[in-house]
Amino acid sequence: MNFSYAVCHKKGLRMSYLVLIAILFLILPQPAQAQAPVATTGAASGIGLSFATVNATVNANGAPTTVTFEYGPDTNYGGTFAADQSPVTGTTNTAVSVVIYELSPNTIYHFPPS
Repeated sequence: MNFSYAVCHKKGLRMSYLVLIAILFLILPQPAQAQAPVATTGAASGIGLSFATVNATVNANGAPTTVTFEYGPDTNYGGTFAADQSPVTGTTNTAVSVVIYELSPNTIYHFPPS
């Protein structure tokens, strides 16, 4: 009879620990979910006949972030250049840029960061 009691008692103790762990999980603060990186396109600068510097600001929100610029004469783009400052890390806004070469004169280009 004592042996059965000891087994029941140990099962009850194990159940108490599981309940305590579940309660702690519910009441303790959970780690914050990581936010996605945020990129904002800036104005092009240093514009020449066949080149331009494209600029953006990126907040990596704590995760190492590879920054590239897509570019093209329409929103289908077609070309990609990595930003000189890539990858970006940290939680503050970081200016990024790259010089894009071999552009056609008198052509409007789109260049969102990605």
